[in-house]
Amino acid sequence: MSNQNAFRRLTERAADIGGGSYLFWGPKGLGKMEAAVEFAKSLECLKKTPCLNCRSCVDIDKRIHPDVLIVEPKIGESGEEKEIGIGEVRRIKHFLSFFPQSGSYKIVVVDKADRLTEEAQNSFLKILEEPKGRAILILVAANPGRLLETILSRLFPVKFKTWPREEIYRLLKGKGADEKTAHVAARKAMGRPALAEEMLSDPHDDEQEAIFELIDKSAAGRFVFVEEILKNEKGNEDLLDAGLFLFRDMLLLKLGLNDLVVNVNFREKAEKAAAKYEAGKIPDIIRSILKTSIILKDTNANSRLALENLMLQI
Repeated sequence: MSNQNAFRRLTERAADIGGGSYLFWGPKGLGKMEAAVEFAKSLECLKKTPCLNCRSCVDIDKRIHPDVLIVEPKIGESGEEKEIGIGEVRRIKHFLSFFPQSGSYKIVVVDKADRLTEEAQNSFLKILEEPKGRAILILVAANPGRLLETILSRLFPVKFKTWPREEIYRLLKGKGADEKTAHVAARKAMGRPALAEEMLSDPHDDEQEAIFELIDKSAAGRFVFVEEILKNEKGNEDLLDAGLFLFRDMLLLKLGLNDLVVNVNFREKAEKAAAKYEAGKIPDIIRSILKTSIILKDTNANSRLALENLMLQI
């Protein structure tokens, strides 16, 4: 999605139909939001391409362009992402009630659209059902299964795919990362370039340490752990990712496939943890983590129940 040909095709489609509604979806860490903003620039750029330095592109980056509205979840006092409520949808409706002032379209980008409440989604559906003028709506979501089917059916889907590890390595090297850091981040990111870039400043070691601590906890301690991670949905997802990759590494170490280990800086700890499990048990745990992750991402299931069930499997 970052290449000019992709933007050109989407821009041509928007011109043909006088607007359009899009869903940018795929796993987190693929740069979907960045691509959505670049798409907005390609539509409003004074040079008809994301030049990044014209007045229109600069204003979009600063979030002050009069024809581009970017909606994101607000952050709570304890750092958790809040849901996107009906108030934000009303703001979108008001924004779309005016004609473009300086650009070709009125553009709305909703980041983490899967955080829209049910009430907000029902209200947003009315916007999709009755589009006004030259409007572009872009919903960005890692978990589209949380959106109403009636919303999904009205969006043009743009799927973002993971990158080859070699491409991510070259990206990180181009940003000044040393060889070892680039290799480790590229392996841990598992095809997600935005996550790999994030790891240059934050290697996400805290989540991995938390999984090692979890392995040593009693059943009661694990249930207390669930209480802690339920307070932060983002942390919840990060921990599941960390658990998935660490148990994968533990299985590889059991099988003697040391060169395929992702968390190379935690190899010694992973070997000690792996010794506590039968080789046949680890694949069962990996499947349980994957199942839990799918349940939490794509349904409105009881998060507590799903996580507590996972604790019984580890």
